[in-house]
Amino acid sequence: MTSVTLSDMTKPASWPRQEPASKHAVHACTCHAAIDGCLSRIGAVSITTKLFERPRGYAPQDGAATDHRPITVRVLFAPEAAPWVREQPNYFTTEMREAGDGLLVTLHVRDEIEIFQWVLGWGAQARVMEPESLRQRVLAESKKVLELLT
Repeated sequence: MTSVTLSDMTKPASWPRQEPASKHAVHACTCHAAIDGCLSRIGAVSITTKLFERPRGYAPQDGAATDHRPITVRVLFAPEAAPWVREQPNYFTTEMREAGDGLLVTLHVRDEIEIFQWVLGWGAQARVMEPESLRQRVLAESKKVLELLT
């Protein structure tokens, strides 16, 4: 059996970050539980003689199809960004449609933090239409960046 040590998989709200290119794996850890973790956060691997049995009824989740994602997010992208947004949609995207002034993308998330960094990454090419709380969060972060640059 392989013993795996993961670094802290929770991130403080002050440092939201997505890892779109990272690989994930489901593996057994020394606490005898199945963990779905990002491979880039594995701190150490060692071979042991302990056996691991998958918990009865365990099945890997099929992402958005099985997760409850109660928060609807709508982001309007500038026409110039639309081709790139269409080419690589975010994992949480549920709909894309042309709007008069760009591409309107609908996403469903469990928490705003799941989409916050992605929205910020688009800069002025993305305008949060809803929820208002995410719009305010992006505005506050943008003001912090402006203060750092001036």
